[in-house]
Amino acid sequence: MNADDFARLAIGKAAPYGVYDVAANEAFVNRGQSHDTAEFAVASIQGWWDELGRGRYPEATSWDITSDSGGSHSAVSRLYKVQLQALADATGLEIPVSHYPPGTSQWNTIEQKRFSPRSLSWHTQPLERFDPVVQDIAHTTTATGLTVKVVLGDRTYEAGRKVSKADLAKVNIERNAFQGNWNSVIKPTPPTAESA
Repeated sequence: MNADDFARLAIGKAAPYGVYDVAANEAFVNRGQSHDTAEFAVASIQGWWDELGRGRYPEATSWDITSDSGGSHSAVSRLYKVQLQALADATGLEIPVSHYPPGTSQWNTIEQKRFSPRSLSWHTQPLERFDPVVQDIAHTTTATGLTVKVVLGDRTYEAGRKVSKADLAKVNIERNAFQGNWNSVIKPTPPTAESA
């Protein structure tokens, strides 16, 4: 709370990034203490895979990710694409990504399923320390049985990282025929003759 209204009184930053598994009605939240960057967003997705996804979907060959069109996971973020490429390479999975059109984040499932109930649990409570924030996120539930797993991220993410055109060109991206600027698949980098 004080971070927005009285920045000089803030003890730190609590930047939550969430992954909502529609099939399992389960959310994973990486509560960071640094900047909300594309690197943090993809690290959170990796965290979900390591903590929950790999065990639940051992036969998976791809993920389907839906994201808002703004912020750390923006459709135009070069760093988001580069980081997703690194994730695809590390896991060997294809990553189809669909972005909601700008101004339509209210249709994003994670906004409806996780943030609204969490906001209600914070009602009238000043967010002055990290522990209550983490506990409230972890105890968020709904009538349909939503469960939430929270991890505390301790890594620092640098804001304003730039990605060169050369690095962006290395992303193995296949744009969808429909709205290819918002919808694409990032595939693992094919092996080269040197790596084979």
